[in-house]
Amino acid sequence: AMIGLFIINAAGAEARTLAAVNTLAGLRVSDVMTPGPVIAPAAFSVAAFIDIAAYCRQDVFPVADSGGALAGLVFPDTLARVPPADRTEATLGQVAVAVPPAYLAAPDDPAGPLLLRAALHGQVAAVVLDHGRVTGLVTTDDLRVAVRRSRWRLPSAGDRSGGQTSWSADER
Repeated sequence: AMIGLFIINAAGAEARTLAAVNTLAGLRVSDVMTPGPVIAPAAFSVAAFIDIAAYCRQDVFPVADSGGALAGLVFPDTLARVPPADRTEATLGQVAVAVPPAYLAAPDDPAGPLLLRAALHGQVAAVVLDHGRVTGLVTTDDLRVAVRRSRWRLPSAGDRSGGQTSWSADER
């Protein structure tokens, strides 16, 4: 009985994932990404960056080398693992998490396939590069919002409006 329940749950999760991928059909990575993230220089010390990161709205930071190329990502837990006594000497380039090639995307890539893989550190679906430079991040939050908003746009069966909606005063 437990094996059957597991199989049913797994099949349901797969169906939900495929439905979510379908809701993003036609959307590009640039449509769902957070553009222009704060990019941290690899040469910055962990201590200096913690002071700066405390005032930023993003939790994940791309790290770039002196030439502007992606050197990795820094997550809050990455910074927290550096012992306080070592933070002034340790650089972001030394502690950054490498980004596997599968997690690099171009702005014009389709967004849907990003839902089909586990996020890096549970947070990042893709680092968006344009001509070798970081132009955005796609986080799990970005994908959640994109799926929710895409579901709003989908026309229902028999709807001939093409997803266009007109509102009356009573519906607002």
